[in-house]
Amino acid sequence: MELISVLMPTYNVEKFIRQAVESIFNQTWDNFEFIIVDDCSQDRTYEILSEYANKDSRIKLYRNDTNSKICKTLNRALAHASGKYIVRMDGDDISSPDRFEKLYRYLQIHPDVDLVGSNTIAIDENGVELGRKDYLLHNKAIQIGNRYMPAIAHIWMARRKVYDELNGYRDIPYAEDFDFLLRGTIKGFHYANVDEYLYSVRHRNGNTVSSNGLVQRKTANYVKKIHHYECIDGNNHFDKDEYKKFISCSKREQDTYYNAAVILSYAIRNKKNKKRMFLYTIKAALSSSYVFNYLIDAAAMRVIKKMEVHGLL
Repeated sequence: MELISVLMPTYNVEKFIRQAVESIFNQTWDNFEFIIVDDCSQDRTYEILSEYANKDSRIKLYRNDTNSKICKTLNRALAHASGKYIVRMDGDDISSPDRFEKLYRYLQIHPDVDLVGSNTIAIDENGVELGRKDYLLHNKAIQIGNRYMPAIAHIWMARRKVYDELNGYRDIPYAEDFDFLLRGTIKGFHYANVDEYLYSVRHRNGNTVSSNGLVQRKTANYVKKIHHYECIDGNNHFDKDEYKKFISCSKREQDTYYNAAVILSYAIRNKKNKKRMFLYTIKAALSSSYVFNYLIDAAAMRVIKKMEVHGLL
């Protein structure tokens, strides 16, 4: 078994961290190093991780001196990785027992693929399933899909050369994974997804998904903007000050987006009532331009998925 390096940033996840760690130790592929960097958690996360580190030498545990956020924390973990393959993991999520093995086997069978992900299951704070997400499967469809939104979940397995050539993550929190994929496209890397549900993503109050929706949407737009120019001239167009200005939000924008997101959640919960779902969706789209653009992107992804299923891509 070749060595796999698992990167896991953590921050205030004491309620979920044991389940996350155990899901890694329960892998059918046991030749891995588990590199965990805690970003100054204020709860018992680091204490719990220390217990595991003292029991299993495969854990390499570090703690930031100051709260450094996701991108710098990931890059610190990457700096300690020595495996030929890199896997992402989050401290409040769950990996299926065969996740590493199936992703690794896929890369061996498909030497032209440099990075592979999988379908995901959404769970709530209690581990109850909320829904499932199917991703595009093959490189051509994924590259088209990435023009709209990430066509691979951030919990992929990649060959080490991908991280080496991209020099890790750029400091673009909320969309560092999307930016990573787009930069990899410029380098000519090929992507894929395994058509299996190998990872459970936890949705909870206080995590990035639930608390920074508008900022995430603006950051994704910024990443697509600079990718456009980087495709043209091959230069790095990321500017920290420009990025901060681009994602700044007024209170009015935040309130408008939040209300539209609530309306959209009503639409999702009314899937069985097509008329009501349609009306709520239209109302949400008209309430916020960011929700409107998200719905357009999501519709484009569904069209691409259908084209791939029917062999048109």
